[in-house]
Parts: sequence; C-alpha cells; structure tokens
Amino acid sequence: MGAKGDAVAKAAQLYGLQWTDSRVSELESGRVSPTIPTLIVLALALTKVTGSHIGIGDLLGTEEKVLITETLAFSGHALASLVEGTEFDALNPAEVWLETSKLDEVGRAIDSQRHLPPGVSLEDLDDAYNRRTAADERAAKDMDLGDVLLAIWSLKTWGRTFSEERDQRAGPDANAQKRGQIARTLKNELRESITSGDD
Repeated sequence: MGAKGDAVAKAAQLYGLQWTDSRVSELESGRVSPTIPTLIVLALALTKVTGSHIGIGDLLGTEEKVLITETLAFSGHALASLVEGTEFDALNPAEVWLETSKLDEVGRAIDSQRHLPPGVSLEDLDDAYNRRTAADERAAKDMDLGDVLLAIWSLKTWGRTFSEERDQRAGPDANAQKRGQIARTLKNELRESITSGDD
C-alpha cells in the first residue's frame, strides 16, 4: 500500500473501523475480502495518511482477475469502472468473465483473440452461457473448443446455439443418425466461421 499499516489503522479508526496494523496487513495480503464500506473507509484513511486523493477505483486497480462470485469475475480495471459508475453493458467484454470453471479457457481466448468473433458483447457471453446444453458441450469437446466459446460462435454464426441449429435443421421427427449427420455439417460450418474470424 505504501503507507504504514499502523498509520492506516489509526486513520481508519477515525472513520469508525476498529483496525489494527495486523488487520491492514491481512487486507493487503488478500486474507480479508473487503466490502464496499471497507473500501470507502480505506480510501479515506489512505487519503488522510498520504495527503493524496485515493479513490475506490485506485484500490481496485490490479492486473489480476477479481472473482466476485463463483460464476463472475472482472479485471481490476473493469471492476473499478463499474464501481465508479460505468454501466455493466458498457464494460469491455474482454475484462469480464462468466463461469469461473471456464475462466482460464475464456481468458486465454480473450487474451489471444484467437477464437472470439468481432463484436462479442457481454449479452452474447451471457446468452451463450445460459443457452448452452449438454449437446453443445459434447460438440465443443469433439471440436477441441471450450463449450462457452462454441456457444458464442454458434450464436454469431446462426443466431442460436449449436443444438438449437441442429434441431431446427433436422426437424422434430429426426432420428439420431440424421441429427449426427447434421451435427457434422454444423461443425464444419463453425470451423469455417472461426477460421475466417481469425483473418
């Protein structure tokens, strides 16, 4: 933090938090999950101790992904922007991750821009997550592509998930063999979309 823990603790006490320097140390090391009220007091305390304005956004600026829930994470920059009043939909989708079990997969794809189509929005990411099915996950595994990314590309290519497009083309009375043939065709179409999106 740059400021001494005991000075920050004393300044925080002025604003009603009964902190000690060990509590400040726990916060610095990440052993304490700060609440918004804690961040407000910490910003005030640091401003008092350093003599420079410190805002909540300054406290949130990190290169690390900040896990909010089991299914949502933000970059430090996006989280700071959100706290400072930026609308969720206006955040850069590359700085927001849904479903932490897929966090690394989506993060790698976003970082490399290998598999994301142009213009992916947060709504697309949310829609892809909420509409994917076990059939979509099987197709993703077969294509060696993460299921969230398969869902995003499916939505971009056809306006619906892989399984929805397969079922639409196959019709309501299709047997497993026909659905399998259509699934193979769809996988080829997706590969072409992904390849052309990389250019």
